[in-house]
Formats: sequence, structure tokens, C-alpha cells
Amino acid sequence: QNMLISSDPGTDMSKINGAFAAAMAGRVNAWKSYQNTITPGDEEKLAAEIEKQTTTYDAMWDKVSALLKKGDREAASQINSGEGLAITGKLRDAIQADLDYNAKGADKAAQRGQEIYNSAFYWIFGVLGAAIAFGIVVACALVSGVSRPITSMVEAMKKLASGDTNTSIPAQGRKDEVGAMADAVQVFKDNMITASRLEAEQKAEQGLEGINVAYNPN
Repeated sequence: QNMLISSDPGTDMSKINGAFAAAMAGRVNAWKSYQNTITPGDEEKLAAEIEKQTTTYDAMWDKVSALLKKGDREAASQINSGEGLAITGKLRDAIQADLDYNAKGADKAAQRGQEIYNSAFYWIFGVLGAAIAFGIVVACALVSGVSRPITSMVEAMKKLASGDTNTSIPAQGRKDEVGAMADAVQVFKDNMITASRLEAEQKAEQGLEGINVAYNPN
């Protein structure tokens, strides 16, 4: 989960968002199908716990999504890898408890128990599969969104160090630490250009003074 936990500015996230929405819709449909088979009593309580943990999971993801929209990749990643893992674990345990309950009743209602188990299994598979896939996508987006501009900035700094003041500074305008670094490098570049100009002007003045001395020795 970024962070979609954060993507590089300008990345087209429509396909990722569409896939995630489709996975969540599948989860809802699977759960509705399973609800029709829930029996009163213990199974009903287990199902209620699953719904409770699912609500907590969805609320956590809403926070992550809000942070991603604000461009706060770091905070989204922290929630995803901290609070998100704990919540996913509780949801998994709730589903597993329900699976175990239905497995124990399989001898009394083999066919019915098998149908319930399959429904719950595919439901948890869909939830965890979507969560894991989403987490991988988010992690890749975070690494890409930070490492690529930093690598480009290092190359730009190397060129500046060699005296090439024509090189452009990447990642300017970003509202994060990478953008702040880019702005600092741009200031350094501007100072180099100013220093070079002043040095050239000084040499020109010294050259004029030498000519004046040559033509006017007194």
C-alpha cells in the first residue's frame, strides 16, 4: 500500500487506480455472496469481526490516499508499513478464524461448508492479493519518484563541478525535500555564473588598463 504510496509527479496513475478500484469492487461482491450463507450464532459473530476489521482497513487506506493526493509520500509510506501492516494482520486473523470455524463444520454439512470456505477463501485472496500488489506498486513508485530525480541531480552537480554552467537542474518546483535540494543546487549554479561573469569583466578591465599603459607610459 503510498504512499499508491507515492508516484513521481506527472506519472499517469489512472490505470493503477482503475485496477485497484476493480479489485475492491470484486471484494465487495464476494463478501455479499458470502453473507447469504452466514448462519446465526458463532459464524455471525465471526463475520461481524471481519466487517469491523474491514472498516478499519478501509479507513486506514482513506488516510493513505489523502496523503498521496497531498504529495506526502513519506507519511503515506509510514502508515502503510506501520499501521497498515497491523490492521492487515488483524483482518487476516479475523478471516482465518472464520475459515477455521467453517472447516470444523464441514463434516456435518460437507457441501455447504465447502461452498462457504471457497467463498471466504477467494474473498481473503482478493483482499490480500490486492493489498500486496498495491503495496508493491506503491513501493516502486516511491523509489522511482525519489531515486530518479536525485540521480539526475547528481549528474547535474558533476557537470557544474567541471565548469559546465549550461546544464539544467532537474526536480525544481517539487514540494518536497528533493525539490528543496534542486533549488539549492540552482542557487549554486547561479552563483557560479555570476562569479564567471565577474571574473571575465575583471580580466577585460585589466586588459584595457594594460593597453592604456602601453600607449600612455607617462
